[in-house]
Amino acid sequence: MTRSRLLNLGWIVPVLVGAPLAWFAYLVAVPDVNAEFQIGRLHELGSWINVSLMPLLGFLALAIYLATGKRIALALAVAALAFAAVFPLHRLFTAERNFDNFLFYGTLGRVMFVGVFLIFARSGVSLSAVRRRRNVLLILGLTGLLALLRYLLKEQLDVLADPQGFFLRVHRRIEWAAIVLSAGAAVRLWLHSRAIASRRFISLPVAFLLIAEESLFFLYSDSPDLFWWSGNLLWGVATILLIGAVLNLAAEAGRQRLAAQPGDELAPGSILGPYEILQHLGEGGMGRVYQARHQVLKKVVAIKVIRREQLANPNVLQRFHREALAAAQLAHSHIVRLYDASEADGNHFLVMEYVAGCDLGDLVEKKGPLPLPLACEYIRQTALGLQHAYERGLVHRDIKPANLLVTADGSHVKIMDMGVARFLQFENPDLSVQDLTATGAVMGTPAYLAPEQARDARQADIRSDIYSLGCTFYHLLSGTPPFHGMSLAELVLCHQFEDPAPIEQKRPEVAPELAAIIRKMMAKQPQDRYQTPAEVAEELQAFVAARV
Repeated sequence: MTRSRLLNLGWIVPVLVGAPLAWFAYLVAVPDVNAEFQIGRLHELGSWINVSLMPLLGFLALAIYLATGKRIALALAVAALAFAAVFPLHRLFTAERNFDNFLFYGTLGRVMFVGVFLIFARSGVSLSAVRRRRNVLLILGLTGLLALLRYLLKEQLDVLADPQGFFLRVHRRIEWAAIVLSAGAAVRLWLHSRAIASRRFISLPVAFLLIAEESLFFLYSDSPDLFWWSGNLLWGVATILLIGAVLNLAAEAGRQRLAAQPGDELAPGSILGPYEILQHLGEGGMGRVYQARHQVLKKVVAIKVIRREQLANPNVLQRFHREALAAAQLAHSHIVRLYDASEADGNHFLVMEYVAGCDLGDLVEKKGPLPLPLACEYIRQTALGLQHAYERGLVHRDIKPANLLVTADGSHVKIMDMGVARFLQFENPDLSVQDLTATGAVMGTPAYLAPEQARDARQADIRSDIYSLGCTFYHLLSGTPPFHGMSLAELVLCHQFEDPAPIEQKRPEVAPELAAIIRKMMAKQPQDRYQTPAEVAEELQAFVAARV
C-alpha cells in the first residue's frame, strides 16, 4: 500500500464507525464475555483522561475562534466548556462506588455537549476581532457561572442521580436523546462536508457518530463492565478527532494567510474552500476576480473575492448575502450565472460562471469602435438580460462596458455582477461626490452614472440601468464614454445638465433613428427614457437584422 493510499481516510472511516458496532453486537450476543470481565479500576484512568480532554478541547477551540472567527470552533468551544462545567471531577475519585452518579453526569454532559453544539453551529455573519473578544469573555463568564451553580446544587443533583430515584426512570430516555442528537449532528456535518466537497472536515461527523455509539454502550452498561470500558474508549477517540478538527481549522487559516500574501492576493495553486485558484483575471472596486477550478468536480469557474474593507460592517455582510441569494435565482443566457456566495478563512467570495473571452471595454480598446450592427446586437442582448432581472425585482446599478463580457467567438454578451454590484450602495446613502472615487464600482461608475443615481442611489431603478446602457452604447460606437477627460465632479455635473456630442458627429453612418434611440436611453429624466429594457431590445431589433 502506497503512502498516498495510507493518507487517504476513505478506508479508515468505515473501520472507525463499523468496528464499534460489530463489537457492541458481539457483547450483546455473547453476554458471558461481559460478565467475566475484570479490569480493576483502570477504567477510572480512562475516564480521567477523557474528562481532562474536554476542557482542553474547549479552550483550544475558543482560542482558534478568537483568531479565525470560525463558527464551528465557537460551537465546539461552548459545547466542551459546558460539558466540563456540569461534570463533577471529584466523582472520578469514587467512580467505583458511585457508578450510577457517574453515569448520570456523563449522560447529562453528553446531551448538553451535542445540544449546545447544534445551537451554536449555525451560519452567521463574520464578527470583528473586538466582537469575538467580547464573546470569549462572555462564554468564559457563563461557563464559570454554570460550574458554580453545579457546585452549589451538587446535593440536589446527587439526589437526582440516586439509582432508586429520578435517574432510574429517565436515564435511558436521556441516553437515547444523546444518541439521536449525536447522530443528527453527524448527518448535518457530513452533508456540510459534502456540500463544500472537502475531506478536511470528515473527522467532525465521524466524531459525532462515535459519540452516538459511545452513548449506545453506556445505555447497556449497569456496572464498570466491558460496555463501560468500550464507551470510554470511544469517548477518547471522538475527543481526539474533535481536537484534530479544531487544529485543522487553525492550519487552514494559516495556509490561507500565507497564500494571500502580498496584499491579500491569492497566488495560483492556493486553495479557497473547495476551489483551487488558477490565475488572477482582474479586479475592481468590489474585489479581485480569479479563474478557479473545483477540486472534485473539476469545473472551471470565476471567483470574485470581496475586499475585506468592504465587509467590515456586519450589516453590509448581511445585505451582501441577501442580494447574492436573489441574484443566484437568475437564469438567463445573457447574465453570468451566480452559483454560490461563500466564505473560507475570512474571505467572502462569489462563485460565478466562467466566460472565456473579454469584456466590451477591452474589446473597444483593442479594436476601436464596433461595427453598427454588432454594437446594436450587444446592447440588445444586454437589454434582454436586464429585462429578465427586472422582472424578478433586481437591477444592476453599474452597467458599463467592463461589466459586459463577450464570449470568445464574439456571439454572446453576458452581464457580470447582476444584482450584486448594488449590495453596498444603501449602507452609505449620504456619500458625497468625493466618496464616489474611493468606492468605485460600489456606487456606480461616474462615466456611466445616471443623474438620479448620482444624487441619491436609493432612487436608482431599472431606468437608471437603461441610462447607463445608453452611455455604454455610445462608448461602443464612438470609442469613448459620452463624457470623459475631466474631473469626477465635472463628470457628475455633465450627466446632470449637459448633453454629449451627438453620436452622428463621431459616427456619420449612424442613422437618425438609431441616434434617437441613444438619446432617449440617455434622457436626463427617468420618465423620458424607455421604461423597460424590453422596449430597448425591441427598438434595436431592426438594426440588428442588418448584421445577418
